[in-house]
Amino acid sequence: MALLRTGHHPLAAIEAVVREVRASGGTDRVADELDARAAALHRRSRERLGASAALDGYLRRLGHR
Repeated sequence: MALLRTGHHPLAAIEAVVREVRASGGTDRVADELDARAAALHRRSRERLGASAALDGYLRRLGHR
């Protein structure tokens, strides 16, 4: 919650986060969800990077630079 406060989020938004954390069973579950989202984001980013590299290789083979 300290991060939300230092991020200048409105108190109403912080209160909503606190309520949601309490309702969901605590910060462990929230941390697990954040870890899962970070892993999914990492996976998608790597897939997009690979696709960009493949497109670059294809365009170079066609003579586009």
